Amino acid sequence: MIMQLTTELAVKEDREPGPKITKPADAAEYLKDLRLSLLQQETFICVTLDCKSQIIDRHIISIGVLDSTLVSPRELYRVAINDSAKSILVAHNHPSGDLAPSAQDLQVTKKLIEAGRIMEIALLDHLIIAAGDDHLSLKESGLVKF
Repeated sequence: MIMQLTTELAVKEDREPGPKITKPADAAEYLKDLRLSLLQQETFICVTLDCKSQIIDRHIISIGVLDSTLVSPRELYRVAINDSAKSILVAHNHPSGDLAPSAQDLQVTKKLIEAGRIMEIALLDHLIIAAGDDHLSLKESGLVKF
């Protein structure tokens, strides 16, 4: 067990930094290969970033049903802590194709921002991805104050 953990840590430490995320479009482009817009269940993703806003890793946090998914701040920030992330961004899909955030989307985002402040891991943005890989940045939209 210890040998496996040591190997996993060594692999993480040797990993080259990923691309730098400077705007929501960068994050949306990075997530395209997951084909979130084609999924029939809402899927919530976390992208962990280092102090230079370079991608460390990405994680599926939860998979829900057609129109919702549950997101626990504890589970979200656990992966950020394990990756030694300075900040994160999150994304989820809307299988309906509608980019408009639900009241629950806004509420969860505010809760995650507050948890991040306490943990000292900034939540930089929350993207909603819909049909054709269109995306909406909750930060750019001004619907939530980050």
